[in-house]
Amino acid sequence: APILYIYASQQAFSEYGLSFKNFKSSLTEGVVISVISIFIVLVLIKSLENKTGISLNSYLHTLDYGSFFYFMHSFLQEFFTRGVIQGSLHRLLKDKNAYLSIMLAAGLFAIIHFPYGFPVVLPTFLGGIFFGLIYQRHQNLIGVTIVHGSLGTLVFMFILSKGLAPL
Repeated sequence: APILYIYASQQAFSEYGLSFKNFKSSLTEGVVISVISIFIVLVLIKSLENKTGISLNSYLHTLDYGSFFYFMHSFLQEFFTRGVIQGSLHRLLKDKNAYLSIMLAAGLFAIIHFPYGFPVVLPTFLGGIFFGLIYQRHQNLIGVTIVHGSLGTLVFMFILSKGLAPL
């Protein structure tokens, strides 16, 4: 269906973030943000072990092959939300700085997560704004996918290490 939408729109794949344009800068930013985020989370987990009841060892043991699949899932979410929805809104609204398009796409992204409960909606909305800003800067899905996959994996690892059911 998304390929049919792109074909029917007569837009180039690059209009949906599928290109090598800005690939290197997008990739670099995605990796840098992800590495910094991972470092901060690991330091927090280690320093708050006694308060949270989560040891760094138990946290790291939740990392598995599912993380790889989450990155593929993140790519699909970013393609639909940033590439198709945010990009189409940006073109349709002629939104010069894209802030309205980013907010609307982030709102839709959050609403899609509503079945997981209201506590998930606000962080998803804020994450959607963050992801939207990254995508808008580069117009390439690689960096935002890496950030989304990394942050999402960190959240799922926390949920699993607390012994909670995944979303």
